[in-house]
Amino acid sequence: MSEVGWAEGVCPVCGRIWRRERPADSVLCDCYKYCPTCGKEMQPYTPDLNPRTYRSENTDDPTGQASKHEATLQTTLYCSDCGYYGDGIPVEVKLR
Repeated sequence: MSEVGWAEGVCPVCGRIWRRERPADSVLCDCYKYCPTCGKEMQPYTPDLNPRTYRSENTDDPTGQASKHEATLQTTLYCSDCGYYGDGIPVEVKLR
């Protein structure tokens, strides 16, 4: 027998309260789209080079002395105001 009414959960990242009509058991929070530094909605990030041309710190810099860039192969969002790079992974919120 399925439950009736509303299910509720709190996002572990941003604290937003989500409510959905049952039988929902989870929801994807969209807080990953917003910059954690300034709060502005981030834009899609497209690297200017092919991912194969980005260096591998372990191979090209065995001493670990070179400065590392915040953008990685997983980076999909960029904040144009403060320069934050995000991975763009939605947060799954379990509802009860």
